[in-house]
Amino acid sequence: PALADALRRWLTDDGLRASLRDAAAVRRTTLPGWADTTRELARVLAGVDAHG
Repeated sequence: PALADALRRWLTDDGLRASLRDAAAVRRTTLPGWADTTRELARVLAGVDAHG
């Protein structure tokens, strides 16, 4: 029920959606790019493979 409630609120609350959209836009400027993300993922996966 909690997920359904959260989704319902997200879909019906214009103010919440605007707030989340604004926060995501700000956060976007501080996140690494896809190139950095894929390099990090490849590094982690290589470590998993190396350790069994």
